[in-house]
Amino acid sequence: MISQCRKSEPIRRTFDTLIERGSRNSPYSRPLCKALIQQLLLICREDAVDAGSTDTRAYATFQRVRDYITSRYLELGSLEAVATACEIDAPYLCRLFARFHDESPYQYLVRLRMQHAATLLLEGGMSVKETGRACGFPDPFHFSRVFKSIHRIPPSRFREAMLTKTPR
Repeated sequence: MISQCRKSEPIRRTFDTLIERGSRNSPYSRPLCKALIQQLLLICREDAVDAGSTDTRAYATFQRVRDYITSRYLELGSLEAVATACEIDAPYLCRLFARFHDESPYQYLVRLRMQHAATLLLEGGMSVKETGRACGFPDPFHFSRVFKSIHRIPPSRFREAMLTKTPR
């Protein structure tokens, strides 16, 4: 029987934790990784849906909207713009994400922007203000707050922290 995982965010977070804990050289790394793999498998099992249940028009609409956001996240100013471009209404957009994703459409859009911001900070050599503007945040203070809410570190310290991180 073929199935798919409906919500990917808990899987992604657990997998990231697995990688982070596995790269440590501690006596607890192996048992922690074993437990995290078990957790990962249980999450997949719990969130699995039959492939047939994702063959609905609602799921096809969700995929179309998610793909639209993914390809245009820097251009999009609001969820209303997404809904209008995808020819659906905003409440239905939110219901689709609640049903098939583990983030709201706004959270998904912001996370994509903040991932792009992190890449720009690390590879683009841009200032925080320039990075914020490039990611659709004209106010650098608002950008910093949003960035910190996603990455748990201010953008002003992000580059330094990531570049000085030593592999273990």
